[in-house]
Amino acid sequence: MSTKHFNRPAAGDVVDGESGLPDRDKFLGRATKEAVHELGHTFGLEHCTDSKCVMHFSNGLADTDYKQAVFCGQCKPKLIQ
Repeated sequence: MSTKHFNRPAAGDVVDGESGLPDRDKFLGRATKEAVHELGHTFGLEHCTDSKCVMHFSNGLADTDYKQAVFCGQCKPKLIQ
């Protein structure tokens, strides 16, 4: 996913009145989750079924916003091996 999509408002986003864009923290959170997710793939992790896990596949910004920026209890041990 291109980071240009992270700066688009998703349903329910609070946007800046002048620019109409989501706030900076929302953008950085989305970018962080995507970076950690892609690093997980670099280390051999596949997509996870836990919707809160950073390795869960995101179909859109709502999915990215919902998941956390950390690995779940099943993915994290795979990194340590």
